[in-house]
Amino acid sequence: MSEQHSTERWGSVAKPSPRRSLILFAMGAIIGLGLAAYGLFTATGTTTAGNLPPQDIATVNGRHILRSDFITQTEITYAIRFTDATPAQKQRVLEDMVNEEILVQRGMEIDLPASDPDVRAAIVAGVNVQVTADIVASQPTEEELHAYYDQHKENYAGEGIMQLRDLYLRPGDNLTPPEARDKIILAGKELTSGVPVDAVMMKYGLMDSGKIDPGDQFDFAAKIKLGPETYDMATKLQANQFSEPFVLRGDINADVHVVYMLKRNAAIPRDYAAARDSVLQDLKRDATRKVQDENLTYLKQSANIVLAPEFRK
Repeated sequence: MSEQHSTERWGSVAKPSPRRSLILFAMGAIIGLGLAAYGLFTATGTTTAGNLPPQDIATVNGRHILRSDFITQTEITYAIRFTDATPAQKQRVLEDMVNEEILVQRGMEIDLPASDPDVRAAIVAGVNVQVTADIVASQPTEEELHAYYDQHKENYAGEGIMQLRDLYLRPGDNLTPPEARDKIILAGKELTSGVPVDAVMMKYGLMDSGKIDPGDQFDFAAKIKLGPETYDMATKLQANQFSEPFVLRGDINADVHVVYMLKRNAAIPRDYAAARDSVLQDLKRDATRKVQDENLTYLKQSANIVLAPEFRK
């Protein structure tokens, strides 16, 4: 009886049945919708709100975009408080941040830092900023600033002025180095006695090095033009004085030089109060360089660096 009833209800499998077709079609639709929903909520690049950490506004391939960054970016972009931003403005900022993250990730995929000098420079600058953030944010004590000022007082003086002549004699077959030194000392004495420079040069056969113009020179300019050895000799002189004869290191001609100072206005040091702002900047600059150098040294020690044979120590 039950078999007959079942056959009447469903009909023969071999015979078409509108009821059976409708039921099977409905079941297929339900299964299809279920699979579509599963694919929608598990597809790559799609994250449901329930799976998003509360501190994030979005994720892109697992990379987090923080709500705090989103709020800050919105306020910077529109120069308003975040609570005053419209939904459209917020949506635009979020789209821009997502687009930026996608492009950054793409740049890393194609190894853009290896080929683009601007990207490389930006990365270097970013790393340096990161390791020196604490120094930039910190404020040294007055004791630290005073100590730095005392160690570098020479850097906090107004620019001095000097007017000088860098003269020399070249030893040769008819003039030995000792004779050149004696001769140049005599020339220096005549200069300090008031004899014009050109007349003394002609009398003793002196030549001008040509490194510096005869007019007034700031100290820093004179140092650059003369070089450290000659400049060091010049800083010891007052107006109408001449230096001891000297020979520059590495001079194959062994020229005997003398510096004659015509005019000298020495630099006047600034006191701590006047120099404080400069001291603060210089102290932070030196501290920043130190941290950057230490970080680079550490990274080099951890890196596998292979140099060409001619550059290996």
